[in-house]
Amino acid sequence: MRLHSVDEVQGAYMVQYRLAPTDPMAADVARALKFAAQQLTSRRGGKRRG
Repeated sequence: MRLHSVDEVQGAYMVQYRLAPTDPMAADVARALKFAAQQLTSRRGGKRRG
């Protein structure tokens, strides 16, 4: 899977987050996506590109 923007990472996170209560693998993926989005956001100084 290749995600090209923070928005795409956040969208994928929301999908996996919704699946997490019934799918343990989705919970792991959601945690990884959340971490990735936080890392990308902090490297950009909290600013989002448009």
